[in-house]
Amino acid sequence: MTLSNILVLAPRRACWPPRADFLLKRQSSVDATRHRHQISTLDPHLLTAADYTDLSGKRWHNPELLALRGAFLQSVGPVRLKAKPRVPTICYARVGPRVLAFPHTTQGFMYYHPGPRATPLGGSIRFRITPDRTPHSFRDGSDLLLPCGLPWRILLPQILCRQGYARFGPQLVQDGLVTDDQVSQCWKLFHDNGRICPGHTIFGLDSTFPVDFTCDIGLTIVGSQLHRIQLSPFKGRIDRGEKWFSSWKGSAIARFEPSTLPEYAGRRVLHLQFIKIIEPAIKTMVRDTASDRILPPEDGQLFTISPYRQAPRPWAYDIDGNNSNTAAGLRVLWDQSSTSAAYD
Repeated sequence: MTLSNILVLAPRRACWPPRADFLLKRQSSVDATRHRHQISTLDPHLLTAADYTDLSGKRWHNPELLALRGAFLQSVGPVRLKAKPRVPTICYARVGPRVLAFPHTTQGFMYYHPGPRATPLGGSIRFRITPDRTPHSFRDGSDLLLPCGLPWRILLPQILCRQGYARFGPQLVQDGLVTDDQVSQCWKLFHDNGRICPGHTIFGLDSTFPVDFTCDIGLTIVGSQLHRIQLSPFKGRIDRGEKWFSSWKGSAIARFEPSTLPEYAGRRVLHLQFIKIIEPAIKTMVRDTASDRILPPEDGQLFTISPYRQAPRPWAYDIDGNNSNTAAGLRVLWDQSSTSAAYD
């Protein structure tokens, strides 16, 4: 499957004979389009001052993309659309039913951030906050972050396989940022796999993800196929009972870290490293032995446990030690990261 038979641009169909109310609506629409800010590129190397965007305080934003001017998209990715797709609507973040407004410093450029060569589907559209509206300020800026600490982003699989973001596709194609292989792979993996959650979709060991100390860790690992994994590192038993309890409450940004400990030499073992604590850990129960066996998470440290009558040690997962779906997914993650390191 190639982009040439996926992306179809067609002229707008005229309404004839035109009614007066139709002409008025069309004229107002044309006037609005003339004054709407347009993004000419998502390639960070081709940005102009005209691509500078101010999202400060907005709950919703409808970016107008230059690649679609004067035409409408019938299909993108292999998402077949029955009608003209809506202009993509983006928001900052959702907390339950609430939509959070973009922070008041959200001024800069939307751009495409490619994934590593070993993980070609890991690209995403991001927003770079810059000190001024000149393209040269891009290198001095920083990516917009979500409340959880992860970068705000729209993943490539969302763009190519979900109607809400389909109109970003032609711009990526026009800019030469997406290939036929990427489109085909995205469609194969994601077109009928439900909701795509950027924060919990990872492509390599360097991928970070949010963790809640009261919940299991649920992730989607992207390889030649999708692997959905679930881990329960934050729970323990009280006094050797049958029930499992969360020992701490709080949240953090974490990632998997290959073990370098001597006792795991020659084995593929992963630890869990906390990159940044978002909500400091607080004990969920004052008097219990489970929370004493899980040390409080700290910035930059490995998640550490203290087994009964044993010295504290980092939590560890031997990915070759069993044949579970979780182990299979983590093996894919390890292999892709090794391939990426070889490219570097």
